[in-house]
Amino acid sequence: MSNHTSPIRQAARTQSTGSTASMRVAAMPSQRHALPLIVAVLFTIPLSYRPAAAVILYRSTSTSGWTTVVNARDAFPPSSAFATGRAGAVSAPSLASTTACGGASLVAFWANVSSSPIASTRGVFLWDASSGTLHDVAIGSSSLPPKVVIDSSACVVHVIHAPTTTDLADTTFSLPGLSPGSVSTLVDTTTPAPGPFPVGAVFGVHGPFDAVYAAPTGVVVTFASRVTDGGVTSLNDSGVFSWSTGGTLTTHAREGDPTCAPTWPGAGATYADLYSTHRLGAAVVGGPAAAFAARSNGGVSNSAIVLNAGGCGGSTVIVAARGAATPAGGVYADLMSSVVELATSATGETVFVAPITGSPMFAVFTSSGDVVVRHRMADTALGASLAYLSGQHVNPAINSGGDVVFSARVIGISVSLLFDTPAILPELLAQRGQYARIDDLGNVVALFK
Repeated sequence: MSNHTSPIRQAARTQSTGSTASMRVAAMPSQRHALPLIVAVLFTIPLSYRPAAAVILYRSTSTSGWTTVVNARDAFPPSSAFATGRAGAVSAPSLASTTACGGASLVAFWANVSSSPIASTRGVFLWDASSGTLHDVAIGSSSLPPKVVIDSSACVVHVIHAPTTTDLADTTFSLPGLSPGSVSTLVDTTTPAPGPFPVGAVFGVHGPFDAVYAAPTGVVVTFASRVTDGGVTSLNDSGVFSWSTGGTLTTHAREGDPTCAPTWPGAGATYADLYSTHRLGAAVVGGPAAAFAARSNGGVSNSAIVLNAGGCGGSTVIVAARGAATPAGGVYADLMSSVVELATSATGETVFVAPITGSPMFAVFTSSGDVVVRHRMADTALGASLAYLSGQHVNPAINSGGDVVFSARVIGISVSLLFDTPAILPELLAQRGQYARIDDLGNVVALFK
């Protein structure tokens, strides 16, 4: 766990010792036996929020108020290329904030466009919390959600997006003011894959990606991808990679390559298919790093969550391995199952959902060994009669201060909960929130529908 103390943690401690009761659940020492109070909070705005269509909401840590970023069916501003169109489906949002460069808090997402005035019916957009304005980033996008990061040393905003299933691009803006900058391609089907892939191998279709900024390394984009040409076969044509500032490409894992072998106890001699992983995160740990779930070819313990820094032959930390004991009791089950999800902070702290052999059936953990929540746990902050019932679509996120946000089904209601682990009790943020993200300043963004 990072030594950094987050703004939310500081605020919770301040409020919990003050003389005035707060409606923030995390700030109330009496919440352990306060089910009626929790129910009352649940139905105050925005906890009772039921949007008629999908909407992205932003929550400022300074005000604890929610602001609409984009509402499906809303018209785009006159300045947009989609000015006469209306928003349709929207992607999971991404969030980045800084106190440098005049200060900024920004949300990136893609949106489908109905009645589009141009040929494309999807665009990538950037929303500025300080002004409430929406900026066009790109026309067209694959289904993968974009990511926004801020290089506070250069005062440059980077929106990483996937124009197609074979391209990753970077559109920049300068701070303050969000003046448009450059558009560059990070990887496409002409980009050589780094070793240990052979000379002549190039990138093919890519899978999920993530992005962070941390000095002095800069921007790091982690992604899974197929690789073609150069003599690769279906037994060794996938990997987990990173692109970092300056154009450096690193292979963090390669399928079927004994020189880039899994290192967890009981693993097989090589990684199995890595393109199929939908679970990865970007970080900076002495350089570009990638956290990901993977399966090995053979072995008694054939799946794990790992954090690799430095690429094949570099440092690999075993976050969790199948068959190993969990902090919640029992042992980890298959860590490539559909339940497994993970996210990382810029410093490499990992939060993940994992299935367990034995009771409980699943839990949400951090790489520091904290148990955030577990299946059917009668969470005292929610009242002894309530329990977390589902381990799917939890979509956890973590910042560098250790604050965790996630969604959970509780007695049939999908709620977004913010945890300050391990010392502070959970704060119930909102009903129906999904795909929440939290930045290092404690601001939160989530998709509601």
